[in-house]
Amino acid sequence: MRFAAVGLLGSILLFGSGCQNQPPNPTVRSFVDVHGDPVDPLICKPGEVAALIFITTDCPIANGYAPQLKEMFARFEGKPVKFYLVHVDPVLTVERARKHAADYGYKSSVILDPTHELVELCQVAVTPEAVVYSSDGELQYRGRINNWYGDIGRKRFKVSKHELRDAIDAVLAGKPVAVPRADAVGCEIEAIGN
Repeated sequence: MRFAAVGLLGSILLFGSGCQNQPPNPTVRSFVDVHGDPVDPLICKPGEVAALIFITTDCPIANGYAPQLKEMFARFEGKPVKFYLVHVDPVLTVERARKHAADYGYKSSVILDPTHELVELCQVAVTPEAVVYSSDGELQYRGRINNWYGDIGRKRFKVSKHELRDAIDAVLAGKPVAVPRADAVGCEIEAIGN
């Protein structure tokens, strides 16, 4: 496992739109969550927001964010926000992903991305890293959850910037996201086959 801090240059290019309120791009397959239910994180209803958070079971930084993520999920409960935890480990089994969700108390939709289709589409490079899409398919935010980690091995005692939460609030309110990119610190997502 390698750790990385991802800057803006590593996350500029976007290969496609995300949350769309039209039929899905035929080159993008549908996904099934860990309970076998079909999900499509790329399709939203008008007014909905999609937030995808990329994780792995063995990244200590991603796992350390579990309490903060659960607080965020609770904060937006009842609002038109679709949260997806996206596992990027190509050999992760559904059973292990289910156990991880249970161990960390995740109630949101958990999906596997073994071929890195969503990794490439969203241009994420580390776990945890998040993206937010508005219902018109526009990427509104990409980056860290908040500034808890300043760098690898450097946690803050107090979080002072909540970029993911603020981005979701802005999109729900129909306002521009004040900080559309924020460097993510975490475990590097290795290319498939490496």
